[in-house]
Amino acid sequence: MVKRAKWYVDFIRKEPNEQTMLKVARLLIDECSELMKARTKKTNVAAIAILDAQDQKWRLICQRLPEFKLRTNGFRIMVLATFSNLIPYLAHWKEAQTKGE
Repeated sequence: MVKRAKWYVDFIRKEPNEQTMLKVARLLIDECSELMKARTKKTNVAAIAILDAQDQKWRLICQRLPEFKLRTNGFRIMVLATFSNLIPYLAHWKEAQTKGE
């Protein structure tokens, strides 16, 4: 995860603009799809584990790019807005937000 996060950090630093950030968001979601295809178990639990890992990767990217003032909950916001059917399975994300994470 750290290696891939570093790649994203370098990618963003090369061309820090809105288009780059949209591309990173798309790549993070595409990674989720690739990981789901690679896993033998196709369950909600497996999908949530992948989304949690991607969320941690996003948070690591944010930590390494403080000058950009990225929202640490940005990946969560994007996933919840895009895949509203997953909201019941991602209640732990909502709870963390209310606790100020």
